[in-house]
Amino acid sequence: MHFVCSEVYETMKKIFFIVLIIVAASVIGALYFSREAIVEKVSQPVVEEEKKVWQEKTQQLEKEITALKEEIQKTAPAVPQEKLSEAFGKLPQSAPQQKEDSCKELNARALKFFNYLDQKGYLKGLAITGSAHEHFIKVAGLLETSRPVISGETQDLYVLMRNIAYFYRVLGEKDIKLIIAIVSGEAEIMEPTLKLFFEWINPREQCAEKDTIRLSPEALYDYASFFINTIAGHSYLARRELRVRTLALYYGVLILDTANEQGLNKYGIDIRPHIASVLDDIEGQKGLLYRKDYINKLNDIKRKYERPGISG
Repeated sequence: MHFVCSEVYETMKKIFFIVLIIVAASVIGALYFSREAIVEKVSQPVVEEEKKVWQEKTQQLEKEITALKEEIQKTAPAVPQEKLSEAFGKLPQSAPQQKEDSCKELNARALKFFNYLDQKGYLKGLAITGSAHEHFIKVAGLLETSRPVISGETQDLYVLMRNIAYFYRVLGEKDIKLIIAIVSGEAEIMEPTLKLFFEWINPREQCAEKDTIRLSPEALYDYASFFINTIAGHSYLARRELRVRTLALYYGVLILDTANEQGLNKYGIDIRPHIASVLDDIEGQKGLLYRKDYINKLNDIKRKYERPGISG
């Protein structure tokens, strides 16, 4: 009997300790979670206030960044007049009234630019003989007689690789280095240079001198199509400075538009998406000297292809 009572006592004792532990754990848990709730309740306003402060600071910084971007965009890098005169000669105060006068002025500016390149020593630095003008005629002849592949480029890996190395194959290492040296060294005036040469060699204007070999309308169309519509062309432009790349595509669009008018768009390239793409690029660049002219010209072309019966 004594043994039974002792066993019962020990059992009750164990139960008591288990209940005590459970109660203690419950109390501690309740206190812990109450503390967390209290801390959260007390700290929540502080957190919200800090969050609000940081949001205001972030918004202020975003406004300042936006203002700086706009200020940078408004400040277009103006080319010094002395630099323009040195490279192209004295610019006319107003546009010539007669086409003959316009062509005469373009020829004079182009020849002045070739003399400017000679004075800079770009050709001599690469051991290229002859004047810049003479070398331009040679390069134009090579580009006229040899053209990149436009259609089916992606269907043959060999053709694609030849297209990617096209200018190196046709012109050679020295001429590639010469072009890169001029584009880099004359970056400040590259925009007016591209404008001058496009106007000068444009077959529609027929202004280039008789002894100057220039690219035919068919060749200009091929090269515009190459840069606008091929992987190799995109690869070449991707390695150029943004302004040069954008303007190359801009003049490519103008050439494609002329090709459409003359029935030369043999590859059936749809010009419309390219108009929109180039227009978007130019509108996003505030540092272009003739930005408004580009935008107006592209919008004119865009409206033309929006008319019924006009295909891209």
